[in-house]
Amino acid sequence: MGRLYSMNLIPTDFRPILYRSRVAAGTGYLVKIHIGFGRFIHADLFDPLNGPVEILDIEVGKTYYDPLE
Repeated sequence: MGRLYSMNLIPTDFRPILYRSRVAAGTGYLVKIHIGFGRFIHADLFDPLNGPVEILDIEVGKTYYDPLE
């Protein structure tokens, strides 16, 4: 959440809507997240085999209709 606050985005909701996954030395996830008031972000996450989940990238200004790419 700290990264969102640093981007001046204060979520009123934080609900994953859709995700895609891929496996490569762990599992990568691309997640569409509703952050409130019709606003969405796409988060690129990596869950390594050993260790905590890492946030690789956050794309802001997304809509419900933007594809996960």
